[in-house]
Amino acid sequence: MSMPLKRILLIDGAHCDRLRKVLGTSIDFTALVSMLAQEGPITLAHYHRDLRDAEEADRQQRLLDWLSHHGFDIFGDDYSETEDLPKERYGTNLVGLAIDALDMAAPGDEVLLVAGDVKLVPLVEQLIERGVAVTLVSTLHGPTSISPHDLLVSECSRLIDLHDHRDAIARA
Repeated sequence: MSMPLKRILLIDGAHCDRLRKVLGTSIDFTALVSMLAQEGPITLAHYHRDLRDAEEADRQQRLLDWLSHHGFDIFGDDYSETEDLPKERYGTNLVGLAIDALDMAAPGDEVLLVAGDVKLVPLVEQLIERGVAVTLVSTLHGPTSISPHDLLVSECSRLIDLHDHRDAIARA
């Protein structure tokens, strides 16, 4: 198998928050990138956040600052920009993540998708149709509310199960 032209890491921040509970540890994003980069360098790393209120923004601020400082681009609406609009509980960052993937990935590239929402199936189908490999990075060792849907897993080129790598990616 030849090396992809670009390896693009796209992270659904809400999914990472739920993965933390399933894996029993916070994710060390430096270790995660290092693990994923063993198969080739990561060209871009984008973290799509979903902040619904001031409390959640405060809770995630240190993480977002750290990610930004370590080369991750952070995307998503600031809760204060949309405070007058009704809030959806989950998935509001998925549209931005999908647009990001479609804009950046070209035939021969690989998208590493840290996510699990079945709403991403049309995105994966479109990327695969365009000749982009899609690697799902999640875990099947959690409740159905957190584990990626079977349809999403089957549409992706492959799955990296973080449960098998939790010691390597655990934050100390």
